[in-house]
Amino acid sequence: MLSANELALVLLSTYSALAHPFFTGQHISEAENLLAEYDFVVVGAGASGLTVANRLSEESSTTVLLIKAGDLDNDKDFVTVPGLAANENIAGRAISVLLEKVVSGSIKLNYIVFNRSARSDYNSWEKLRGEGWNFKSLLLYFRKITSGDAISGFYYFNNVDRVTVTCSSAEKVYYASAVGRSNFYLLSGQQVTKILLNNGNNSMKATRVSEIGDSALLASISVDTVIDLPAVGQNLHNHVSVVIVNTINSNFTISNLGPLTTLVGDFLLFLPLSTYSNASDVIHSAATSENALTSYKSLTQKLITNDAAFLEIIWANSVLILSFQQLFSRGNIKAVSSSIFNSPLADAGFLHTHVIAPLTPFKVISELNVTSDTDLDDFIQSSADTLFHPAGTCKIELKAEGGVVNINFKVHSVEGLRIIDASVIPTLPAAHTITTVYAVAERAADIIKGKTTLRGRA
Repeated sequence: MLSANELALVLLSTYSALAHPFFTGQHISEAENLLAEYDFVVVGAGASGLTVANRLSEESSTTVLLIKAGDLDNDKDFVTVPGLAANENIAGRAISVLLEKVVSGSIKLNYIVFNRSARSDYNSWEKLRGEGWNFKSLLLYFRKITSGDAISGFYYFNNVDRVTVTCSSAEKVYYASAVGRSNFYLLSGQQVTKILLNNGNNSMKATRVSEIGDSALLASISVDTVIDLPAVGQNLHNHVSVVIVNTINSNFTISNLGPLTTLVGDFLLFLPLSTYSNASDVIHSAATSENALTSYKSLTQKLITNDAAFLEIIWANSVLILSFQQLFSRGNIKAVSSSIFNSPLADAGFLHTHVIAPLTPFKVISELNVTSDTDLDDFIQSSADTLFHPAGTCKIELKAEGGVVNINFKVHSVEGLRIIDASVIPTLPAAHTITTVYAVAERAADIIKGKTTLRGRA
């Protein structure tokens, strides 16, 4: 048996759960059918939750309960858009932050791009977290989550089955391989509302209206504070993109073959800043003088190196998508009421910081009437959007540096509670995030199982 229960008890709302016709394991449809206790309770069945629950249940003497507010995918539409904050830096528009209320989570709306970043991005995490979080240690898990033959002639991987032409997901891999285990339990269609800590002496509401957070914010919405941790919900950042539409020289139909009929979202290349701007030294100097936090120091160093990508160029038929990869601007997610059933207010934080403003532009669209920097600003502010890679709101870092969890994923000042998902990533890598999320979750499971222990600053 593994160590003591991760969570003493989880109280649930009374939403009903729908049975899934292909489920052969222990699918609990009513809260009263729960066991008296579990060794581990995993809240959230997205890519991270499914990965962790699967790996923990590999030990037959350990019981694992996986809880998801949504149900399994029954081929229904499922898109929920929470409250969004208008952003004056993008012409008063609101940027969507999607929540996938379905087992497997955001991977269900993934653009099936599967890649990892340059090693420098992961090595920079080690400076924030302490020994052990670097490219070398993660490479084992990047390899663990891939399979199949290496086929030449393709410049990136996607997770589409070449036989069935269907998209893979955490449900089809981590869920399908765990459902036959007698110690694995799924409770879907149930909303977690409270977590009891210290054998019931203290409690906190789960999800967005947690009693762990900024005491001033919690007081403003009449929520008591159990742990004052102001960094909760801060550091929200996302890859920013601008779409450029081009005129193609030849027609094609949907049945044609060739590069014009590739999947939407094929990436072409990732570029260091110095390859498309001669102002990298100027930008680095300005950024160094403005930012003092350790995480920003790590970012500023990448401004003058050639082993860290700042720009991704994505090919999507006749459209080019330019995506900024290393983000200095930060937003936040804040609760707006004491009810966990009310959506929070999400401010994407796009373009709040103008560190890269001195970039020397180069002309891509010949028809665009640009006569001043103001014209460029207007174009970017009116068209900037997201690649749907939100991260960082519970980042791994020292508490004094704005961290929420330590290098072993434990919430600061709390015993037995861990957070494992994209929110713990302190700085986004220059990559589509799902590969990194899987690798981090795989390593987190090993840490919990005692296969590896990290010691460091956070």
